[in-house]
Amino acid sequence: MSLAPSDHFPPITIEGFSAHLLASAVDPADHTLVMLALCGRISHLEAMSACLAIQSTFSLPGIDGVRWPGNTVRPLITLRQRLDHPGFGTLLLLPHRASPTLMRLHEPAYLIIPPIDPECALSDPLTPPSRFFTILNQIVETPLHASWAPALWLWGLEAGWIRPLLTHRLRAWELAPDDEHLRDWIGERLRARLLPVPSAITDGVAA
Repeated sequence: MSLAPSDHFPPITIEGFSAHLLASAVDPADHTLVMLALCGRISHLEAMSACLAIQSTFSLPGIDGVRWPGNTVRPLITLRQRLDHPGFGTLLLLPHRASPTLMRLHEPAYLIIPPIDPECALSDPLTPPSRFFTILNQIVETPLHASWAPALWLWGLEAGWIRPLLTHRLRAWELAPDDEHLRDWIGERLRARLLPVPSAITDGVAA
């Protein structure tokens, strides 16, 4: 089985087992994996998954010393799929904090845009992805309005509670807002008329 072009799906090796890299996201602070998608021989994928579980380190294109953090830090969602080619399949490792149904209030979350999403091809880093507001609304108690999303996105990047991740063939960020700081920021900007006041918006409905 072959994948082309090879520079889009480079081979990676973990403890002697190899597969093609479909996509990945890595925390730039400590080079821990946030998301990994592989394609290859099922026996190799299973072995690589086991190696990651014991925190074996390996290299991704341009990044050395990559490892998956302990499950107590980032519980895993593991998705496996067999391909039509006998003996081959795909493996997706994803933290619970990247699943909209498993995100929790007051806990950081990941916003991951996969390669199949048209937004993945967008290049403007200052425009919030469409799922940003929905995810943010799930992890904070502060009431939010959808019209504030662009301003919240820019402030989050500037303040550092939105952190871009190192990625291959996808786009990803960690969202780690502080509710108290968020309330203060929104209050200041509402008083200064730098954010739309929900009652003055034509639909009259707060998110």
